[in-house]
Amino acid sequence: MNQNKYLSFVSEYDKEPKTFAKGNGFVGHPAIAETIAKRFSGAPIIVLEKYPGIRQETLRRLAEAIASKIGAVAFDVEEAAKGESEIQEMIQNYLTDDRVFGVMSHFHVEDFYDEKKLENLKANLPSKAVVYGFGASLVSEENVVYVELDRWEMQLRFRNKETNWHASNENEDPLKKFKRGYFVEWR
Repeated sequence: MNQNKYLSFVSEYDKEPKTFAKGNGFVGHPAIAETIAKRFSGAPIIVLEKYPGIRQETLRRLAEAIASKIGAVAFDVEEAAKGESEIQEMIQNYLTDDRVFGVMSHFHVEDFYDEKKLENLKANLPSKAVVYGFGASLVSEENVVYVELDRWEMQLRFRNKETNWHASNENEDPLKKFKRGYFVEWR
């Protein structure tokens, strides 16, 4: 018997969907670093491009683990990012004064980077490097590993006082953080 009085049929909606992947999974920095190092063996540059919300410190540890395995140097592309106040000024009109609603932004990743700093980073890369961070693929579009996490996890992190990308907003209303993610960062 259908327990939902408003449905005239039995729902087949899966409230807990699962996706099964073929192959092997890897857990922990050492195993992941080893796999990436083997996969890109001999590559001069390995790029760890991240989705905003990935903890930069976690990605740094992974980049350094990969770099140590292949005899490379790890570079944080986010050192070439524009400053927090400049980014805030850029995006302010898209965030609006409303707690939840904003305006979809049309920025590109490169808009958040200082062109001279980025060019300097590219010019000073050694022959073997692991470049990591949001915007790392601005340095090279070859040998890219995309590091992501789902939006639900990011929302949970916002609720636990984590910040938006290049923002010091740990105590801000989580809904405003979601809004910044939705209208600017996740685009």
